[in-house]
Amino acid sequence: MTSEIISNNPPVIPLAPATEGEVLTRVEYLVDRIHKCEYDKLVFLLEIHQNEYWKMEFKSFEQFCKERLGYSKQYVYRCINAAKMVEAGVPVENPNQSLALEGLDVEEAKAVWDKAEEVASDTGKKVTGGLLKKTREEKEVFDRAVDGGMNIDHLSEPFKELVG
Repeated sequence: MTSEIISNNPPVIPLAPATEGEVLTRVEYLVDRIHKCEYDKLVFLLEIHQNEYWKMEFKSFEQFCKERLGYSKQYVYRCINAAKMVEAGVPVENPNQSLALEGLDVEEAKAVWDKAEEVASDTGKKVTGGLLKKTREEKEVFDRAVDGGMNIDHLSEPFKELVG
């Protein structure tokens, strides 16, 4: 079965494009394909787990992860969590992003994602797992302050911008 999927011929790597514009276009294409492959991996791992395909050859999911995939069970579960978030409409692209949102319901995860995306856009950066974690922590501090009946109106504008 594996031989049907994996070819004995290594992939041919094309020569680099000639002009700077062609190089930039090629890089955009390749980066897009890398992200697509990561997304596919998340979805495929979710399918394997949900349908318990691993049971045909292995006694445990952990054994399947280690021996067949070469991943730790914890990493695969992060991938599965990321795939579930994608299905729910949270646009995570990798397990590190989903780890930062772990334990949140879908609406909370979307709110944290949206705020992190806003911060990333303002700074010209991408949404990373670290940015999501920081945004989540700031949101939790803000929510505790509001839920606890604290009046935060007197705080400075930069602080409101940071946590609001």
